[in-house]
Amino acid sequence: MSDLPFDPPEPPDPPDPIPDTYEPPDPVKSPSTWEPPESWDPPAASHQTAKVEDTQLANQQIDKVRDNQLAHQPMDKVQDNMLANQQIDKVRDNQLAHQPMDKVQDNMLAHQPMDKVQDNMLANQQIDKVRDNQLAHQPMDKVQDNMLANQQIDKVRDNQLANQPMDQVQSDIRQYQTDFANRFSESEHLRRLWEAAAEESDDRYSDARASFWRSVNNDASADAAYVRKMLDAAGYDLGGEDRAPMHRLETDADNQNLDRSYRALTIDHAVPQSRSPGDAIRAENLRFMSGWDNSVRGARYDAADHPYSGQHAGINVPPEKDVPAPDKPNP
Repeated sequence: MSDLPFDPPEPPDPPDPIPDTYEPPDPVKSPSTWEPPESWDPPAASHQTAKVEDTQLANQQIDKVRDNQLAHQPMDKVQDNMLANQQIDKVRDNQLAHQPMDKVQDNMLAHQPMDKVQDNMLANQQIDKVRDNQLAHQPMDKVQDNMLANQQIDKVRDNQLANQPMDQVQSDIRQYQTDFANRFSESEHLRRLWEAAAEESDDRYSDARASFWRSVNNDASADAAYVRKMLDAAGYDLGGEDRAPMHRLETDADNQNLDRSYRALTIDHAVPQSRSPGDAIRAENLRFMSGWDNSVRGARYDAADHPYSGQHAGINVPPEKDVPAPDKPNP
């Protein structure tokens, strides 16, 4: 028995002796040697898969219900549905008729054959080339003023076209075509503008012509506004002051001056002045013609556009006045 107040613990057992040889455990089998169990149950379908299947079944049910409904509809209801669809188409057509012109033109271009689209692109390139050439010869302040004016004009045109139905736009264009091709006397707008210009010029043709273009370029009257729209539809830009309009497309002439003379819009005498001086300022004898056509036509054609032939053939002049025979046209 110890003298200590408690009994000491028993000493621990000695460790196991270290073996003379060491054998590692069996290596883990590789996946290539793994064998599946004899039976395996697949996991349950996911939530997403179940949702897809439900949607497919729902769509099948919807199609079946629709088919069943249609099969049991009375004929008058089917006809009502057809009429309703016709009304929808009519509303769509009406909406298209009130679209802005640029959108209508884009739709028209989308349905044009490619060769026509390419021709339009080339024409637009020529227009841009003409405008750039004109701008290059203008002082900068005038260029800026013209740009601002054109922006305002474009804005006004877009607003006007956006509020016009398509049939009205087409009707206006047909009227422009008619008035542009006929004599001044056959268009109330051209006739009033020309007669006012003739009165101001004491019946002198050159002065009347300058006064007429001054009115077209600058007047705020309804007649002048109509003529400006007509000229724009025909492809002409206003000349300013008392100058004639200029067509937007170049003529590929030998020089710039000749090109401008060909593109200028002239006032042609159906019966040449040399053959009937008294008709020089009459609206019944005046019409628009390009500078190129007017230069080729000269005084060699009568009011019906038939060429004169022979000495004084078709000339309506007093007997006592002798008029030299016209030059023969070049072959």
